[in-house]
Amino acid sequence: MRSSFRLVALLLIAAVLVFALAPAVKASPAKALLILDNNPWASTANQQVLTALGIPYDQKTSGEIGALDLSPYTMIIIPSAQSDAYYNLLGGWLASGGKIEAWISKGGVLVFHGADYGWDGSGGWTGEWALPGGVQGDHYESASVSPGGKLWAFLKFPPLAGKYKAITDADIDGYWSTTHGHFTNIPSKTAVTVIDDATGEPCYIVYKYGGGRVLATMLTLEWMGWISNPGANAMYALYNDLYSAWMWAGG
Repeated sequence: MRSSFRLVALLLIAAVLVFALAPAVKASPAKALLILDNNPWASTANQQVLTALGIPYDQKTSGEIGALDLSPYTMIIIPSAQSDAYYNLLGGWLASGGKIEAWISKGGVLVFHGADYGWDGSGGWTGEWALPGGVQGDHYESASVSPGGKLWAFLKFPPLAGKYKAITDADIDGYWSTTHGHFTNIPSKTAVTVIDDATGEPCYIVYKYGGGRVLATMLTLEWMGWISNPGANAMYALYNDLYSAWMWAGG
């Protein structure tokens, strides 16, 4: 009997020592990744807003993503108006089984600024490949859009009614190209937060994909975030966009 007690006592002591000496396991803090080759329309609005919001982030080029471990990141930002070479790589990463598609499926939040074919000579993704879930883009330019659409009011973090200012129709209308098109083939439970007035089609959407989420827009958010004319409040569209995504990403 005594030997049994001694054995139990020794096992308990050993367990306590193992627990005490083991390194503490800490949950990884939320962190964003900005994949950028060129500043869209020469605008550094993404970097400025991420910094202003206090969001920790790494900035990498498309050429660095192949060897990069995505597991430390909870949010990935794809900026507008990148090159054809960039979009060719991105299409592979977002295809079924692709690096970023798999990352979203496991719980990542993708912020996709899909305004392509800018006046700065940037390339395009519309008509070439689809976002996860089969969402496609149709490119054209329109100066008139309206906040609102289906299911947007049920979002926990509505992108245009965020922390800084609720964005109104007047705030984001009047640019030469407020939106560079709209999305098609969207999932049935997609929340539509902005529509193009000319077509009535969605140009800002939020939808779940696997364990993650996609916030995708055709709005020229970096241009709005950089140029406050004609609407002085238009720059807050980018603030609210990144803030909402960051809340979903665990920030």
